[in-house]
Amino acid sequence: MSCFAGRRGLLLPSRLPEVVPIVLKALAFDEKRANLPVGAVIRDSACYVCWAFARAFDKDVLEPYINSIASALVVVTVFDREINCRRAASAAFQENVGRQGAFPHGLDIITTADFFSVGIRHNAFLEISVQIAQFEEYTLPLIDHLLQKKVDHWDISIRELAAKALHKLTPLAPEYMAKIVIPELLRLTSSIDLHSRHGSITAVGEVLAGFSKCPQEKEMTKLLDDATLTEIRDLVTQIGKRHQFQGMGGDLMRQAVLSFIKNASIAKMPFHKHTQTLEDWQKVMIDSMKQVDPQTRTRSVEALPAFCEHFCKDLEGKILPRQSTLITILLEALSNIQAETTRMGFCKAVGALPRFMFEGVSASVIHTLAKCSEITAETTKWTESRRDALLALSAVCATAGTTPSAQGDESWWYPNQSAIVFHRFIDGLNDYTRDSRGDVGAWVREASMSGLQSTVQLALISKPCVLTEELMTTVVGMVARNAVERIDRTRKHAGKVFSNLLYSHPTNNKIPCLESLLQIFTLEICREINWSAEVQTFPLFTRMLALPPYTSHILMGLVASVGGLTESLVKHSSSALFEYLSQQSREELARISQCILNIFEEHQGQNRITEPLMRFLDRLFCSRVLVEQDGTLPVDFAINLVKLVSKETARCSSVPKYLAAIPVLCQVAAIRAEKKASDTALSYLAIYLCHNYPRVRGFTAEQMYEAIMVAQDDGFADLSPEVVLGLLSETDWTYGKISDLQPIRNDICDKLQIPKPKRVQKKTT
Repeated sequence: MSCFAGRRGLLLPSRLPEVVPIVLKALAFDEKRANLPVGAVIRDSACYVCWAFARAFDKDVLEPYINSIASALVVVTVFDREINCRRAASAAFQENVGRQGAFPHGLDIITTADFFSVGIRHNAFLEISVQIAQFEEYTLPLIDHLLQKKVDHWDISIRELAAKALHKLTPLAPEYMAKIVIPELLRLTSSIDLHSRHGSITAVGEVLAGFSKCPQEKEMTKLLDDATLTEIRDLVTQIGKRHQFQGMGGDLMRQAVLSFIKNASIAKMPFHKHTQTLEDWQKVMIDSMKQVDPQTRTRSVEALPAFCEHFCKDLEGKILPRQSTLITILLEALSNIQAETTRMGFCKAVGALPRFMFEGVSASVIHTLAKCSEITAETTKWTESRRDALLALSAVCATAGTTPSAQGDESWWYPNQSAIVFHRFIDGLNDYTRDSRGDVGAWVREASMSGLQSTVQLALISKPCVLTEELMTTVVGMVARNAVERIDRTRKHAGKVFSNLLYSHPTNNKIPCLESLLQIFTLEICREINWSAEVQTFPLFTRMLALPPYTSHILMGLVASVGGLTESLVKHSSSALFEYLSQQSREELARISQCILNIFEEHQGQNRITEPLMRFLDRLFCSRVLVEQDGTLPVDFAINLVKLVSKETARCSSVPKYLAAIPVLCQVAAIRAEKKASDTALSYLAIYLCHNYPRVRGFTAEQMYEAIMVAQDDGFADLSPEVVLGLLSETDWTYGKISDLQPIRNDICDKLQIPKPKRVQKKTT
């Protein structure tokens, strides 16, 4: 009620000594009961009380409480969890500055911490707080609030932000941090409360890293006594002895310790001679890479490079034996892995290592990562680990560089291992693994494209001799194929990689047809185009069909898009392809149609390709771009296509495959100018009319009816099409008995003048 009493002038000045301490306590009140925080409304009300004080009392009355109220409001403004409380505190502070005018540095603060700037929590904690802490009146209150209220907060994001805020505030009060904050944080590290332990361990590391930004006369080793340094050094060991890495809070403790190790390494803690401590730190990092929790693995990967930079070298920069020991452990772990998550952690860790860690072992690292990116019988579904292995492979190549160290490393990876690297990236572009999440192989393909882009650029700068025309044909062609496939994200990534390959510096003259590609994909287009927009990209990439080195690659991508199931993708890809084909000569159409047959033949039995390919062919026939004016198709295209379709569906138990094949056969059957192919297609359709699967029978009858209806005046006129149409439409092909349907089917065969299907007798021995 004090907010209303203050606003209405009912709160007497004599009661302020009692009310103000309660208001200050309310401004810092924050509790969590069950699963809900209950302090936000109290803090918001306390801000309103402070706002009311500015209107209700004169400057002289509030003068004894000015500093305490100002500090409390500043704390809420920058460090409150809730946006409404931060904004309420900012408004109350502004009101007091405007009416009282006695708040220290009030005008500067309200300019910095206005209503909008405090709306973003990250900005308030890490930017505005540092600017306000420049004023001495607020430095220690801000630090004390973080230490007392936020380091052990129930919300993990607030604890981590508090630790980062302490890191930024450390250079402003290094002695206070060393004498007061660090000892208190170390005391909290042995607390029974998980939140206190997590927040304090994280904060200790951040404060240590903050000391590295202090002036030389305020160095950490000059401010911290030996006892404190010993306690910091033994922190991880003591946590391990208390078995706090195990149980329900184990992952949280690991994350805090890994953050501590990273920051202690950045702070260049003088622990080189303490072998046991460093072994304990290394053990925690290695064990954390095996954890299921992705956040724990990520923290471990972030900690490892900093640890290596400081503790795998001596103070003079000389590499220590710990480097070879650590890299051996990582490579052995990668070679003997039983879980995908473990491989993911170690791959990321190896990819994050600094350059000097690869001295003498770069070829072994490349070979091990290449093995991890392969598909084996045991790792077929491990797409995420293959993605991480390829990303690590790319990172190692870039980090290690293309020239050995000054010591003349004989086992340097480049150029002896470059063929393996390119081979693994190219294999990754053929990863189309699917699971319950969909086409998860797209992650691997995107990683492969990124790796190819960076590795090709490395080769161009150092030794372009490893880049052959054959290699660049495959690279550019397969990236272009991904740029016309189904997934928007993958197409966008492929388009960017494709443009970077074309406009690399120096120019890559090993790319076949480079001048033609640059005419299609001009620099202006590459800068402005939205690579994920089908309407913009497909008309460009279909023009690559005219370039023989890339025709099959583009067709492979278009098969997935035109033969897909997404309406907008099918619409734009089909229109681009058919418009291009409609402008081509008969010879060019014959070449492209032969490429289509080659793709069909090479991928026979691969449902991922053949099913969309048959839908692609159905839509291609519907467009009539391949049919000449005399009703013929390119030479031998129709008959070879029927053979391939029949071979694909032979002894097939997949209904979707039949549903994709039947329309193609009907399209060929309707082109009576190709009589041999048409009759052969009708013969297979007659077999399907009495297929064991009811859905196949019904669908065949429907498609045959449509085909004959469309072409009855063009080739079927002398074959009694009305009778055949009547038999197809009036017969219940789906639910009728096969024994009753066979005579009707045979009658249709007689009318169409094609042989009746005969049952093949099984050979008996």
